[in-house]
Amino acid sequence: MSQFSTFGIANNVDPITLVGLQNGGNVRAVDAALKAYLMRLGLSPRFIVPCLGGVASTKYDSTNKRRIGTFHFKPALAQWNLSATSTATLCMLLETTNGANAAHGELFQQDGTGGPQLIATTTTTTNLVATPCTADVTAAFLAASPEATFIGHIWLTTYNGIDWATCSNAWIEVQP
Repeated sequence: MSQFSTFGIANNVDPITLVGLQNGGNVRAVDAALKAYLMRLGLSPRFIVPCLGGVASTKYDSTNKRRIGTFHFKPALAQWNLSATSTATLCMLLETTNGANAAHGELFQQDGTGGPQLIATTTTTTNLVATPCTADVTAAFLAASPEATFIGHIWLTTYNGIDWATCSNAWIEVQP
């Protein structure tokens, strides 16, 4: 391994990657070399697909499931480099205002062929601070999965007009 310096120092970077980039190398070849290098280190690339543009809460509508965000995903795009062994995890930072009233999250898929389909429901939380809640959503993010629009929701176990659930961030973590 070598050290290279351009505007900063890149420690332990495979020289093939930097030389390829410096010489205007083929982006796909450089990308493949970088991925192979990460695999040798025991690491793998991950993509983050944002699901929420800001904080969402059920404070003003605690009697229904609250939509927290919508996004469109095309699994067939080459940039994702998805395969039959890719994985995807829905991650939501959820909290509740009452520890006796759990906050929940879910992801729906709207593919244009009918009503929305539930993809997954996250783990729940009764914490009063933002807590990571996750669900496996791999089936909807494989290379063979259809292009679709996805919708995230949050809600409380009991709708009482006093408590509310808050989602401070939500994303899909995709590992090709």
